[in-house]
Parts: sequence; structure tokens; C-alpha cells
Amino acid sequence: MTDALTRRSRLDPLHERVAHRLREEIIKGWRAPGTALGEAEVAAELGVSRNPVREAVRVLEAEGFLVSRPGRGVVVARLDEDEARSILEVRANLETLIARSAAQRRTDAHLAQLHRVMDAAEAAMAQGRLDDLAALNTEYHDLLAQASGNQVARRIIADLMKKVAWMYSVDIANRAASSWDEHADLLNAIEAADVEGADQLMSVHIANATKDFSLKYRRDPIEEML
Repeated sequence: MTDALTRRSRLDPLHERVAHRLREEIIKGWRAPGTALGEAEVAAELGVSRNPVREAVRVLEAEGFLVSRPGRGVVVARLDEDEARSILEVRANLETLIARSAAQRRTDAHLAQLHRVMDAAEAAMAQGRLDDLAALNTEYHDLLAQASGNQVARRIIADLMKKVAWMYSVDIANRAASSWDEHADLLNAIEAADVEGADQLMSVHIANATKDFSLKYRRDPIEEML
């Protein structure tokens, strides 16, 4: 089994570790849209049997990262602009709630973790490790959800952030600096227990992400998808 899989918790079922690995490769663009995903090839590459690969494929199909095509089998999906905008719309409403609650309920431990992620992102940008930023962005928003104390919101945003990470990686080189500046401003408001400020800054953050979002994979003509 490869190091990438063994680094995941051994308590996680093997198919979840495989799904995580494949999801990360899709998000980072290492498996391009339209690329076929053969069970045997993936199993050999990851050093596992075909069963966990088959289960992982089902998970990723349900999440929208993979899709079955007649005559082609399972292929990497394309980002859909309508779905992307719908996700961002839901995210905008949910994350303003999270930001407001985090400003009221955050603890020193939450703030320390958020500052740790901010420092890691700053180092990643300085060193040109842009591939690390999508995961750090997801961690930042998960920590905000933890700080909000709303576990239902945290579960929902965790599912949304899988697709948001894919969207975030599309234009990461151009969006990274401004996005993390917005994260810093938001963290300052939460640290100051500024509920209204956190609400407004999160609204601006999501609005900017929506405005700047440019799809890497525009919707293809129907005949190319068949």
C-alpha cells in the first residue's frame, strides 16, 4: 500500500482512504476531466485490491467527482457552472451563520488553531506550494464551523467544501493572496467578538469568491459528453 494511503488514519475504512486519495488528485487536476478511471489500474497504482477501489468509485460518483459514461466506463467529471453557483449560494447563507456564531462562541483554542492555519498558508504562498492551499482553505473553514459550535452546520459545510476545494483550485494562483487576506480580516473580527463585522466580512469573502470564480472546465457540447 502506498505512503499516501498509510498516512490516512488506519481507523478509516480502506475504501474511504482510496476515495480521499482519488478526490485529492481530481481537485488538484492530476486526473483531468474526461479521464477514464479503470479499477484494475487504480488498484495496481495504489497497491490495493479492486474491491475498495470499486467502493471508492461509488462514493465519488455520489459526490459528483466521477460519472459513468456509456461505452467509456467511469470518467472524471467536469465542473458544472450551474452546480458551482448553487453551491456558492448555499455556502454564502450557511457561512455567514457560522461566522456570526464563531464570533460569539470561539475559544482561545479555536483561535490558536485558526492562527496556525493562517501561518501555514502564508508559508505555503511564500514557498510557492499552491497545491497545499486548497486543503488549508478547507481546514480554515472547518475550524470556523467548529468554533461556531453548530455541529449540523459543520457537517453540511464539510460536504460542500469538497466541491468548493475543487472550485478553489481552478484559479488558485490568482485568487490565493486576496482570499487569505480576507481570511485574516475575518479572523480578526472573530477574535474581537465582532459579530456584525464577521457577518459582513464573510459575505464579502463569499461574494468575491463567486465573482472571481472562473470555471476551468466549461460545459462541453452534449455530443462530447456521450
